[in-house]
Amino acid sequence: MADDGGQRTELVEAMLEPGFYPDAPPSVDLRDTHISWVFLAGERAFKVKKPVVFPFLDYGSLERRHQMCREEIRLNRRLAPELYRRVVGVARRGDRYSLTAEDDPAAIEYAVEMRRVEEDRSLAARALRGELGPAEVTAVARRLARFHAEAPAAPPEARAVALLVVTLNENLATLRSAGLEIIGDLRLSAAERFTRAFISARRDELERRARAGRVRDCHGD
Repeated sequence: MADDGGQRTELVEAMLEPGFYPDAPPSVDLRDTHISWVFLAGERAFKVKKPVVFPFLDYGSLERRHQMCREEIRLNRRLAPELYRRVVGVARRGDRYSLTAEDDPAAIEYAVEMRRVEEDRSLAARALRGELGPAEVTAVARRLARFHAEAPAAPPEARAVALLVVTLNENLATLRSAGLEIIGDLRLSAAERFTRAFISARRDELERRARAGRVRDCHGD
């Protein structure tokens, strides 16, 4: 079998082919992020997690990527059950890749299958077109507020403000080491100052909220 890097290249190339998918869409588009490949194939989208490890994320093994695909379905179905469909496997037989069942022993990778949403319907796209008004923003804010209010409280060990500080510092350090060319030193330095000032000024309030169970099991984004 090819090494991991070669296998990833072959997998991406295979999933860019319309014939890879049972319904053979007219074309396949790729959205490449720092942690995933997202293949837009007709009315569906398939997200494959890259084999990467960061301080804030571990996709380093096949088992871990499988687990995180399942977690993504579990977490995101709470707000978008009609979009997040299932986890599927990707098998390799000879020199051909194909979609398969999640529990297929031949699976060499996993993907989150989603119903595709046209990008021009996103809030960001609508805002750029001047179509996003107070009513839409208020509706989204109320839905998220209700979701947060109904979400279960995080376990006590996950509520510590010290843990939040460690996570924020990790994020800033990762951005400085890997994302400075994109963000720029001035913007990142401003973010660092704001983060530290906010924690310093609001630490007592954050501690009170943690003790009251206001830290909820939501989503990292």
